[in-house]
Amino acid sequence: PSGEVEDALQDIWLKVIRSASGFRGRTMEPFLVTVSPKDTDEVPLNRHDGQEFIMVKEGTLEITVGTKKMILEVGDSIYLNSELPHGMRALGGKDVKFLTVVC
Repeated sequence: PSGEVEDALQDIWLKVIRSASGFRGRTMEPFLVTVSPKDTDEVPLNRHDGQEFIMVKEGTLEITVGTKKMILEVGDSIYLNSELPHGMRALGGKDVKFLTVVC
């Protein structure tokens, strides 16, 4: 995984904590992500190489993958092809925290 993943994540108004930045030779990149709610229904979409796993730890997350929208609650997870356009936003007026692993 490259900086393009983190750059794409930064475009959706969130805080990213990289948890394996010092591990040499890694083939996956775990992030702890916080998405803050915004006053827009627009979901910026991005794409990058690889695959992505997301598990919601707190809040309600709307995720768009291609043309499909899904709502993920605490404990829900999704595994997706990161080459498809995808994006997310916080629902319910509260921050969403999730673990994502990109490989």
